Amino acid sequence: MFMIQHFTITKSDGKHLIKDLNLQIKENEKLAIIGEEGTGKSTLLKVMCGFDTDYVDIKGSVACDGKIVYLPQRFPIEWMDTTILDYLLKDDINQEIEPEQYNQLKTIEQCWIQMKGDISFLYGDQKIKQLSGGEKVKLQLLKLMLQPHDYVLLDEPSNDLDIHTLEWLEEWIKELDCPCVFISHDQKLLNTCATDILHIEQVNRQSKAKYTLFKGSYEEYIKQRNDTYKKDVQIAHNEKKKYQKQMQRINDIANAVTYAHNTVSRQQPHVAANLKAKLHTVNTQVRRIEEKGYSKVDIPQDVISLYFEDDVKLHGNKEILNYTLSELKVEDRILCKDILLQVLGNDKIALLGNNGCGKTTLLKRIYTQLKDRKDIKIGYMPQNYMEDLDEHKKIMDLLCTNYDKEEIIRAGNLLGSLNFTGEEMEHCLKDVSDGQKAKAYLASFVMKGCNVLLLDEPTRNLSPLSQPVVYKLLKDFKGCIICVSHDRSLLEEVFETGYQIENKQWRKIYIKKE
Repeated sequence: MFMIQHFTITKSDGKHLIKDLNLQIKENEKLAIIGEEGTGKSTLLKVMCGFDTDYVDIKGSVACDGKIVYLPQRFPIEWMDTTILDYLLKDDINQEIEPEQYNQLKTIEQCWIQMKGDISFLYGDQKIKQLSGGEKVKLQLLKLMLQPHDYVLLDEPSNDLDIHTLEWLEEWIKELDCPCVFISHDQKLLNTCATDILHIEQVNRQSKAKYTLFKGSYEEYIKQRNDTYKKDVQIAHNEKKKYQKQMQRINDIANAVTYAHNTVSRQQPHVAANLKAKLHTVNTQVRRIEEKGYSKVDIPQDVISLYFEDDVKLHGNKEILNYTLSELKVEDRILCKDILLQVLGNDKIALLGNNGCGKTTLLKRIYTQLKDRKDIKIGYMPQNYMEDLDEHKKIMDLLCTNYDKEEIIRAGNLLGSLNFTGEEMEHCLKDVSDGQKAKAYLASFVMKGCNVLLLDEPTRNLSPLSQPVVYKLLKDFKGCIICVSHDRSLLEEVFETGYQIENKQWRKIYIKKE
């Protein structure tokens, strides 16, 4: 049994991330932890695994009677200079591989085939650091599958995975014969796999920690949550109207009594005394009404808004890109042949393909070709957000160039609409979550009036609760988009046309809508 009792996580500034959580993970339960960035999801998972988290204060108890296997959000940096087989066969980077350990290779190959992987990949001489983000995640999952386990804990297993592997992952999680706790931003994976939801959030402008446990699917939870929020808003609205009417009526009475008291106070002292007593009674009623007040709705952290102005619109016939390349290569490795990509002003193009096929490399090449154009404004979101940024720069530096009063106010309003607090706007980029970096990137594109967007996995670090706002932002965008993504919901919402790299071949596809 896995049980958490009276569990509280507090940051060094005294802010609660999680307060008095009680949770029991039952047999074969598939519990999805959801919430905005910075709410403590990954920290909770680490504590459940027994890792030290000295950056927060922990109170409460965690009890587990079985073997836990854990997939961290990031690939362990100490393995980056090793080969694939070193990583898979060794438990410790410094140990030597014993001859009998090679007996595991058949099992490794079988698991890799289940994951729709090419066996030759396992025996390549490339170092881990040369692999794509999705390839690293697949290797982590493969190593985890080989270990004995009673509980499986996964922190963002869907990050960077290609669509084929995502479909495999969904089936694997569903068919696990043990409990699984996972964090994911992939809505389809959540809908397919989750039997229970733990939603961790900060409400009232991030001043109050709240959690919700729900028995049922993600889709059912979101529907219930939206329905409840709408009802709460309506109740609060009605109570506020009632409160305002009561206050208006009682204030009118108080004003009339005060006027009458002041008028007769000298001529008719006995009448004035009665009016004074009545005024005291009225003021007592005012205080009672004020103390009772009216219901106020906890504003969810994921209620965000963002939109582009209409002036980013491009003419439909404007040539944005006419790109031809006989071979896309990294060092001596050919990734794709005979690329032809023609893009006009209002086109929204998705770049698709399996992990490691060259999509990110191609997008970087396109950015290099377009970045100095004077007739368009480019917004480029790389897969590694810090690729071209100084980690000591502040969030506001992404949006502001002149730092005049008007620019600062507009930037603050944009970040505020994405639920950044005033304090967070002053944080350095190194101190904010990847989800906050992604939001700041998008806000900077709006701020600068970008009309051509080059996006590499723009939604992979955003909460599934925030993603629909980004889908609408990109769907309504009047300019041009070239986007690498494995987010199936984003692809279906925004794109009709894509180009796929498969077996080193380049082909145009039409994206199916559900």
